[in-house]
Formats: sequence, C-alpha cells, structure tokens
Amino acid sequence: MVSKGYPNVINFLKRKKLKRGCEVGVTWGQQSNSILRQTKVECLYSVDPYACYPEFLLEQIHFDILYTVVRNLLSQYGSRSKLLRMRSLDAISHVENNLDFVYIDGDHSYEAVIADLEHWFTKVKIGGFLICDDYGGGHKGVTKAVDKFVQTHKLQLYNIGKRKIVIHKTPGDTSDANCQHRQQLTP
Repeated sequence: MVSKGYPNVINFLKRKKLKRGCEVGVTWGQQSNSILRQTKVECLYSVDPYACYPEFLLEQIHFDILYTVVRNLLSQYGSRSKLLRMRSLDAISHVENNLDFVYIDGDHSYEAVIADLEHWFTKVKIGGFLICDDYGGGHKGVTKAVDKFVQTHKLQLYNIGKRKIVIHKTPGDTSDANCQHRQQLTP
C-alpha cells in the first residue's frame, strides 16, 4: 500500500527542516513511511501497540500480521526508523529527549489524547512541535483535549491543513497566547 501520507504534514516537516521525531499511532505505517521517504528526517520513532482492544472487531492475530507488514515496510530505512511495539505512554522511556517533533494520532479518546499531549510534550525540545491529527473533525475527544492542553499551558495553536494542527514549544511555555486564536503557521 503506497501513500503520500498527509502532504501538509510532510511539507511542514520539510520547511522546518526537522530531523528527529516520533509518530504515536502508526497503524498501517503510511505516515511513517512517507516521513522517512519524503523528508530528511534522520531518526523517526514509530509507536503503536498493535494490540487488540475490546472495541475492535479484529482478533490479535490480525494485529500481529499488521505489525509484521509495517516492520517490513519501515525496515528499508535502516537505523533511521525505530518501530516500537508498545503503548504510547510505555514508549516514553524508550525515546530520546529533545525531539524536533512528535506527531500524535493514537487513541482518540479525551483521556488518552490529554495524556499523550502532557507526556510527549516533555520529549519535544524548545523550538520543537507537537503535531496533532483529527483536530476539529468527528473526533471530539481530540479537539477537547487539545483545546484544554493549549489553554492550560497558555500555548499557541496553529492550523497546517485539514484537521492538522501544530503546537509550538517556546521558551517558558507561559506566553499570553489565547488558545482560541488560530492561524496558518508559515516558515
């Protein structure tokens, strides 16, 4: 399965010349593959548990097969790709600090998204970015969690495309930015 990933995300990573990052919620591996194929990212951690949950209609064997497919897909990038088969918060200790970006597209429940934002933000270096998928779409947990996180930490939220937003980590993270102010983020 070949995909161009999300062009707005790929273009953002290229414009900002980001080199080290993480994708949380990999599923088919299309976005990780696109990042590694189309950008100059030197190291990408790809995190997904590939585990069966009660709300899924598939059995564990299907997730095991999917993991193998994704592992084989990403193996072509050698040491640039690090696929971690574990839950998001369990992976934190296996990922380096001072990342240029973390792309969050995992569990879309409010509780999981707010936990991902709080924990993964600590892995992003000053000047780096949290990128979130499915903001403002049908996943109300994502939008509610992102808005709460941005408001609580007085951060700025930027739109980089359909349902894709960026949170820029700036020194101090205590700016007077209003979380309701959304604009296009340009280089």
